[in-house]
Amino acid sequence: MRVQVITNSIYPYQLNNNHRIEQNKNVSFVGRIGSLNHGLSKFDKEIMAYYSDLYHKMGIVSVQNVTKMATTIKKNTGLDLDTVYKSMDILSQFSSYKSLKKIEQALGKMNSTSFKTLPIDDSQFLTRDICLSDVFNYLSMKNFNSLGTGQSPVALVDSDILNTLKKCNVEPHNYFQTKKAVYIDSFENGYNFLNQACSFENFVSQKLKTAQIYQNKNEKDIFYNLDYVLNGEVLKRCKQYGINPKILRLENAQPVTPEKIADNLNPIMPKFKTFLQISKDIAIGGQLSKRDGEKYVADFLKSMTDVITPRRYSKMLSELNFKIDSYMNEYHRDKNQLFHIIPDSNKSFSLTNYMYRKVNNIDSTFNILLDDDKFGSTMDCLRVMPKGSTIVIMDDYLLSGLSMRREQFPYEALISLKEKFLKDNDINFIFAPVISTRAGKSEMETYIKNIANRSGKDVILTSKLLPYYKENYVYDNFRRYNRFQTSSVLPYMGPDTNAEEFTPLYEKFLCTSHAQKICLDNIGDILNFYV
Repeated sequence: MRVQVITNSIYPYQLNNNHRIEQNKNVSFVGRIGSLNHGLSKFDKEIMAYYSDLYHKMGIVSVQNVTKMATTIKKNTGLDLDTVYKSMDILSQFSSYKSLKKIEQALGKMNSTSFKTLPIDDSQFLTRDICLSDVFNYLSMKNFNSLGTGQSPVALVDSDILNTLKKCNVEPHNYFQTKKAVYIDSFENGYNFLNQACSFENFVSQKLKTAQIYQNKNEKDIFYNLDYVLNGEVLKRCKQYGINPKILRLENAQPVTPEKIADNLNPIMPKFKTFLQISKDIAIGGQLSKRDGEKYVADFLKSMTDVITPRRYSKMLSELNFKIDSYMNEYHRDKNQLFHIIPDSNKSFSLTNYMYRKVNNIDSTFNILLDDDKFGSTMDCLRVMPKGSTIVIMDDYLLSGLSMRREQFPYEALISLKEKFLKDNDINFIFAPVISTRAGKSEMETYIKNIANRSGKDVILTSKLLPYYKENYVYDNFRRYNRFQTSSVLPYMGPDTNAEEFTPLYEKFLCTSHAQKICLDNIGDILNFYV
């Protein structure tokens, strides 16, 4: 089977040379809305101040930022500005979760919006790296509006699934022969929303310099070689294995401008007027007076609410890697015996582990996927592990801690039934949520110390602790805030412990409204914990 020959003709980009960049254009949020200050209420100004701070924290990219980056990249590479802008557009097309909608549309044209993953009921696929199909299978559940429509799921082709199939002694050609193989052009090696370990400016410079190395050898144009840097190795392997994937490309009908590149890069964020109006609606939607409702909203936003961008999440994953590495050094654990257990490949465990590996430039981690029998499959794995093994259970959130202790990973059962086995085989556990509530982390530490009696062996490590909210105003008499309450949004999801009344606001930072999970009531009151 043939793979489509790579040529630079697939890039129908045109730089609008008539576009003039206004160098003195006011790019700050405060500057753009400064004229609104006149006549604003105290509440309006508080919301404006919060929004301005959030705007800065989210790293919103302006046209001026793009032109400065382009100038620096031009100096770093010696390429002309037209080439630099076109390259920035190519490399940034998947940098925001906004691009999920375009991916969904492109898949819809292929008559499929779901994903085929490697089966976990087949034991040969229980020890493998997480692949893009696993990641998109999870993301589509939260962010696709047309999930499950179409004739058949697609099997995404990426370097990880090709490596996994070879490691599992499965011929890639045989695996993909009966499936709808799809390769997302320029995604895996582009500046995508799953891996933003370095700045975009440095990323573009690095990719262009690599393309220039190839160009010096083959004397073909820079875009031919940039395309090879982004896609060449995987498509070359596809050709060798006899796989003929359909190529998914985003439509790029718009001319390349600094505005378009800025829009590519920027995370999802509502306009200020929308943000303000929703805040006003929340203030009057509860059982408080308008005045107290406004105080409640302003207080809650400032003390609790946080929106995580792909770039910031990548930094958190890098910090988590540093903490895991420090633990391994401090406790003299063998890094060659470090294993990652993924309790459910259809949940955020798979996404988090994939991003962790990509952000930290780890070629492969020894992953173990559990089947429906969590305890049985965990013990099957532990029995064949070498003595002195360290097990990492990693996820995006730790809220109450029950998921990592009981619901998804059987830590409590292991302590209750297999404590001697763990001790005799010197097996340690690292619980590694990227983000944790203070109460959840405290409960986990208390269990490890007082119930499991494994201080100095098992540990919980996290990059960010969420604040605890003291409810100064009772918004709803039928629901009280509790120690596991959150008000945070990841780029792809809002947890079910978020405050329900703020749901209309959280949704504005997400690709679709249902990416915010249905919020729970009184979670701290209805669950029993070891304290």
